[in-house]
Amino acid sequence: MRIGLLLVALSLPLEAGEWGADAVLNVSQTEQALLFNGTSARYKLGGLGILGKYQDESLGTFYLGGGVGYSPDEAASFFSAKASGSATSIFKQVAYSNKLKLTDTLALNLYLNHRDYDIEGDLQGEINNQRLSVDADSRLKINELVLSTPIRVNQKNTLELGIGVIDWQLDATAKGRLEAGISAKTSVEGRGTDPLFIVGLQTELFGSEVKFTYKNSKFAADETTTMHEIVISLPVAGF
Repeated sequence: MRIGLLLVALSLPLEAGEWGADAVLNVSQTEQALLFNGTSARYKLGGLGILGKYQDESLGTFYLGGGVGYSPDEAASFFSAKASGSATSIFKQVAYSNKLKLTDTLALNLYLNHRDYDIEGDLQGEINNQRLSVDADSRLKINELVLSTPIRVNQKNTLELGIGVIDWQLDATAKGRLEAGISAKTSVEGRGTDPLFIVGLQTELFGSEVKFTYKNSKFAADETTTMHEIVISLPVAGF
């Protein structure tokens, strides 16, 4: 899906539709650490980015962009020890949306979304009274397919209820070093396809159209945990 959306976005005609950009704030976290064969990996992400967009009345809207994030409170398990500290992330995003008008009063919104996160953490812990330094690197890929129903409340506010699926893949590696010079490495790999539910509100603040979206899904690993995500988008250029 990612490659197909990217190729379509790069081949769009320059004059046929409208161009613009959205500022996007994204915060997400699972209620518990994900466990894979007894090894844990934490899912906690946040980022601020810019998405360029192209809208055509017949084709829909295409998005391409990315951003950066910072988390001051990250943790990783390294064998029998726990390490904590800060982490930075870079994300890339390709997305598509279209409004499917069924009748004069009923419509469905279609969303396709791919995000690719690269996360690096510099964490500290302790084993047997020796200082432990951990370099934690993770890559998370997310694909989402959602169908939603917009419900117009009044002239300025529209609610949105949707259901879909989230396909995710996580690869995490932790490299640890003790003060004595001993080093070791542990890794986690996991993937799954799970249901996704969204609730959105499109409203007007300070003369600009702002969209708030809450996403809820279940990530199934050794144990199932709930993922919560909040996305805020604000047009900063174009339509």
